[in-house]
Amino acid sequence: MTLELSTLTTVLVDVALIMVVSKLLGALLARFQQPAVIGEILGGIALGPSLLGALAPQLQANLFAPAALAQLQVLSQLGLILFMFLIGLEVSPEQLKGRVPLATRISLAGVALPLAMGIGLGLGLETWAPQLLPGDFRLSGLLFLGTAMAITAFPVLSRILKERGLLAQPLGQLVITCAAIDDVLGWTLLAAVVSFSRSGSLAGALPALGARPSGPWCCWWA
Repeated sequence: MTLELSTLTTVLVDVALIMVVSKLLGALLARFQQPAVIGEILGGIALGPSLLGALAPQLQANLFAPAALAQLQVLSQLGLILFMFLIGLEVSPEQLKGRVPLATRISLAGVALPLAMGIGLGLGLETWAPQLLPGDFRLSGLLFLGTAMAITAFPVLSRILKERGLLAQPLGQLVITCAAIDDVLGWTLLAAVVSFSRSGSLAGALPALGARPSGPWCCWWA
C-alpha cells in the first residue's frame, strides 16, 4: 500500500511538472509565432534523458521511475484517444463533398515522395556508414527508413490546425482528411515492412496488405 501511494504521489508530481513545463515552453514558442505544440514537444525532450537525464540523471530517474512511467503511459494514451475523438467530432462531411479524390491524390503524393526520399537517404547512409544497414538487413532498413518518413504526425498536425483556427475551415478539413489517409497508408506500409523483415520474402508481407498468395497471380484481396 505504501508503494502504491508513493507511486501515485510521483505520478501526480510528474503530471504537474509536465503541464507546467509544457505550458511555459508552449507560451514561449507562441511569442515567436510558433505552434505551442512544438514547445510541448521540447518540454518532453527537456524532462527526458536527453537533457534532464544528462544533467541530473538521479533526479530524472527519481521523477520518472519505471512504475510512474507505466502509469503516465496509460494517462497519455487516454488523453490522446480523447483528443483525437474530439478532433473527429469537428470533421464535417459536408465540407468534404467532391474533395475526396483530391485528398486521395494529395495523400498518395504525400506518402510516395517521403518514402522515395527516405529510401534515397538510406542508400546515402549505406555509403557513408555501411554498418547501419548490415548484410541481410539492408533492404528492410531502407524500407523502414522510407516508411518512417512517410508517416504523418497526425496528433501534432491536428493540434496546429486547431490552434490556428483552421480545423473548421474547408482547407483544414481537407488537410486533416489527407493526413488521415496518409496515416492509413503509412501504418499499412509499416505493417508490411515488419512482416517482410521477419519473413524475408515478399509473400510474407502480403497478409499485412490484406492479401494472400494464390497461384500465379500471387494474391487476391481478402
